[in-house]
Amino acid sequence: MTLTLSVLEQAQTLAEGAQYARAWQILEGYVPLDEEQGPYLRTLGWLSLQLGESELGVSQLERAVQGTCGLERAKSLVTLGAALDRLGRWERALSCQREALALFGGQPLWEAQTLCNLGALELRRVKLEDAERYFGLAHSLTRRRKEAAALRPRVLLGLSGVARVSGQFESALYRASQALNLPLIQEEQLLALRLKAAAQRGLGQYTRAQDTLHGALAQGPQGLSGVILCAHLGYAELQDGLLELAQSRLHGLDSKLPLSQQCGWWLFQAELERRRHKEGQAFKALEQALSLSDPFSLLDEARGLSGLFAWGRARGLDLPTVTPTPRPTVQLETLGRGGVRFTGRSLALSGTRRALPLLTYLTLEGASHWEQVADAILERSDTVTQYRTLNRTVSHVRDLLGSRDALKLEGGILTLSPLWSWECDAQSAAQRRNFLPGLHTEWAEGIRETAGNSL
Repeated sequence: MTLTLSVLEQAQTLAEGAQYARAWQILEGYVPLDEEQGPYLRTLGWLSLQLGESELGVSQLERAVQGTCGLERAKSLVTLGAALDRLGRWERALSCQREALALFGGQPLWEAQTLCNLGALELRRVKLEDAERYFGLAHSLTRRRKEAAALRPRVLLGLSGVARVSGQFESALYRASQALNLPLIQEEQLLALRLKAAAQRGLGQYTRAQDTLHGALAQGPQGLSGVILCAHLGYAELQDGLLELAQSRLHGLDSKLPLSQQCGWWLFQAELERRRHKEGQAFKALEQALSLSDPFSLLDEARGLSGLFAWGRARGLDLPTVTPTPRPTVQLETLGRGGVRFTGRSLALSGTRRALPLLTYLTLEGASHWEQVADAILERSDTVTQYRTLNRTVSHVRDLLGSRDALKLEGGILTLSPLWSWECDAQSAAQRRNFLPGLHTEWAEGIRETAGNSL
């Protein structure tokens, strides 16, 4: 291994630990070999971005793209797209990520990362269905392919973001908590803690959100990560009524935050001024937030700052309104190949073939003891094996639906949440003749036999 690669590895390891200044010092002044220009410029560009030199970072990443081909070009395109996303240049960022995805055939890890980047971009543009689709594809990939498993935390955090903007704060908190239970590098852990706190704010748990953010800041994050965490701590303090503390913490942060975070800062500055009865300044701050043309940040805070948004709309500002969060609906397709649809989206059941029988049994039969469920949907085995298998299936279902409360196992009883809507397509006797054709247990055979006799 050459000395240059060793230097790059050191810098990349430090960058993964959010030690951007030290990583920059290692690379500064070093002259890489010609064939190593791409990885060198890609690393240097990302570090520049993290240290607040956005335009320099983009320039370095563009040079990395121009000087490489094949897989190296695709990697540089992914990093450039992420940089452009931070600067709000979403159309160009999408173009970079799509080109990269086309070059990553047969590379599950990089394919999953690019799908996550595309999901994040669509989320920024408030294309929630597209964002959920991209993150859903990445979620399936990380479950099916061991090579992509390292991206699972990123996927879960993306799904947390989609759920939060959709107003599904319980699901958003569950996804962020799932990510925090996995091995994370520091940058991922800081993001997971920030998203957990955002979900807690959405649920009105402002004190818990502050505790979460204090814990993140105790890790001593450098660069933009620390600035963003400080801003979000100020938001939680403001929502908790700690006006003076929030004002002190938020003061001057607007000049340090990246463009993607500035709309949120102005929204909370407006709320701070409104609560201090300085309506003129509150109105100007709201106008400034709107001028940034950031639909994601507006929708992201619309529920938590509903009073501010109503106040602004009453004064003629074009602020978004949010509809009540719809009741989660799960549709079970038990005929033919079978499938599960959640809020209209088909879920990938790869590696979770028992999820559909489990949900179907509980939908048709109601709350049941786990042994009854195991006998109905699992192959015959000893009690310990059946319990372990069923417990894994319960975890898979919660993971698919993004909620721990959707399916509960308490005191040996399995129960579907009554706050959700559960629908099964096997309504008529004729339909039930084709009921769960791949399941050959006494329960399933009985339903098919009863259907045949009724005809």
